[in-house]
Amino acid sequence: MIPAPAPKVFPIFEDRVMIVMKKLFLVALFSLLLLKIEAAVIYSQPASGGSTGYLSARFGVGGSAYDEYVWDSFTVPTNTTLREIQWRGTRSGVAPADFQISINTIAIPGGTGWSTGGIANETPTGTPGVYDYRFTLPVGFLLTGGQTYWLQVFATQNGMPDWRLSGAVGGNNSHYAQVPAITGDYRFIVTGGDVAFTLLNAATVPVTITLNRSPAAGGTVTGGGTFSPGDSVSVTAAPASGRTFLNWTEAGLVVSASSNFTFAADGNKTLTANFSGPNTGPYVINAVPNPGVYGTVGGAGTFNAGEVVDLDVTAADGLSFVGWTENEELVTLPIAGGGIFQVTASSDRNLIANFAYPAYTSFINGVVSPTSTGTIVISNTAGLSGGSYYGGTLITLTATPYPGYHFVNWKQGLGLGDLSGAPHIVSTNPVLKHMVCYGTSLTANFQPDYPVLTLGVAPAASGTVNGAGTYANGSTVSINATPSVGYAFASWKSGTTVVSTSPSETFTLTNHTTLTANFVAKNNTITATAAPVAGGSITGGGVVGNGATITLTAIPAWGYAFNNWTLGGTPAGTNNPVTFDAFGDYAFVANFTVAPSPVSPPRLEMLLTDTNAVIITWPADAVGFVLQENPDFTTTNWSDASTTVSLIGTNNQAVITSVNGSEFFRLIKP
Repeated sequence: MIPAPAPKVFPIFEDRVMIVMKKLFLVALFSLLLLKIEAAVIYSQPASGGSTGYLSARFGVGGSAYDEYVWDSFTVPTNTTLREIQWRGTRSGVAPADFQISINTIAIPGGTGWSTGGIANETPTGTPGVYDYRFTLPVGFLLTGGQTYWLQVFATQNGMPDWRLSGAVGGNNSHYAQVPAITGDYRFIVTGGDVAFTLLNAATVPVTITLNRSPAAGGTVTGGGTFSPGDSVSVTAAPASGRTFLNWTEAGLVVSASSNFTFAADGNKTLTANFSGPNTGPYVINAVPNPGVYGTVGGAGTFNAGEVVDLDVTAADGLSFVGWTENEELVTLPIAGGGIFQVTASSDRNLIANFAYPAYTSFINGVVSPTSTGTIVISNTAGLSGGSYYGGTLITLTATPYPGYHFVNWKQGLGLGDLSGAPHIVSTNPVLKHMVCYGTSLTANFQPDYPVLTLGVAPAASGTVNGAGTYANGSTVSINATPSVGYAFASWKSGTTVVSTSPSETFTLTNHTTLTANFVAKNNTITATAAPVAGGSITGGGVVGNGATITLTAIPAWGYAFNNWTLGGTPAGTNNPVTFDAFGDYAFVANFTVAPSPVSPPRLEMLLTDTNAVIITWPADAVGFVLQENPDFTTTNWSDASTTVSLIGTNNQAVITSVNGSEFFRLIKP
């Protein structure tokens, strides 16, 4: 490719200026293109003669900073169908590899376009470096009488672009051009002179007549094939049982209501035989604007088979309607005039009316998700995953996965600031055709052929998980989380997002996925009961934090003895007191047995301290005994001691800090 700065497009309209010619060619006479059949000329701007012209070529499909393009206007007096375009051009370098042709209703490139797919029947005129060209449209293009159209023709050359569209007479002596600006940016200019082209209503080369059926089961069709220009062609439609023939249509326009249709082979045609009967209607004709804030479409709805539907297209101020698309393809609908397009109801349709600022460019950003899983190429240009394009341009994005991955879908939109809104699926085909209407992001989503499922635990050692591994894409995967003792399952998380609160889940694995099982330490309830209830009491227990150290003490009642601890009916030891760490909810039972007879009465002991305090102790297992005091030892003066009784080890203890005179104490069981 020719080294040059990458061009950026920024339109600047100027008054009429002359394009500087880079080369001069010898002047030669030029006559109107000769027709092989009696095809009628719809419109013509005959060449002015000589080898002068206007540069309209690009270097390869990727272009260069030396590219220039021209387009000129024309108007036809009445509605007519365009079948063939002829033009004249000059060159001194390599022959064109291809031509791009477009017709638009506004003075910018775009609209309906065609590629000649080759040299366009390049024919020397007899003047060195001057050639005639011809292209028969694959489908007739309906021109509306009184409407101004703009025709663009440019060559693709695998060398320095030097192909020029010849000058002409018969127009308004002006045309538009896209040329590099002094700063290196492209700009539009209006300049003097007409360009040479002729529009015909019939082909001058053999044509192909293709026949379709709607619905396919509606009947049979015969008569299609390849024909010489001007041949008489007869096509026949025979309805299937229970159906009737409706009409023949071409590009949605009814061309005959007779099942036996005879016409001249004036161009390539795709004719559809429409049948009514079972499952042939009504049809839903959907038509929506893209984007919705740029314009409106009216007339959509449900229609009977064969009805002609008027779709009313209105662009918002400053914007233009730039074409119809359906299933990512450009479609041409007959124009009834005044912004009205027509479609014949022969099948369900999902039409999109596209609006744009056609004189300005919008940036299309191609994004690969996840990163490093594949590539995006725009318009077959290696290394190009984004660029600026004029409104109304149909571009092609191709997504190619890296080894170990496969393409899933295209999503459009990035949310706030993107007119397409939140990301949404627009295609599952790796080759996406996109009409440029505004700046947007198109994301190619890929998935691994064998995704890896990684499972983790938080906090460490709080539980276990299973189900991790490598799986074939689309496998049904089951995972499970089990808490360790003292923990409870909380949730599965992907990053910081909770995806489930169930410890067991089943899902379809399509991408590399990392999930973390989150556990929380839980409070534990420790209880202890006496068996039998009259056998004694237990101290300790309650609601404690996970792992807390707990001491349980079993205190036998008078006449009972502690035997052992049980937990859930299982012996759990004979230590008393017993100490352990609480890592769960535990319900202990302290088992007591009746003490063998005789049983000694509890012993009351008294100790005088250096501070003249008296410490009184007696066994804690003397359940039911009460400490009483008496100042004079008479029978009637005994009362319960007011001193606080504390449990110290296995003994009850009372401390008498002040004694006035004599004081007597006893244990009594009421």
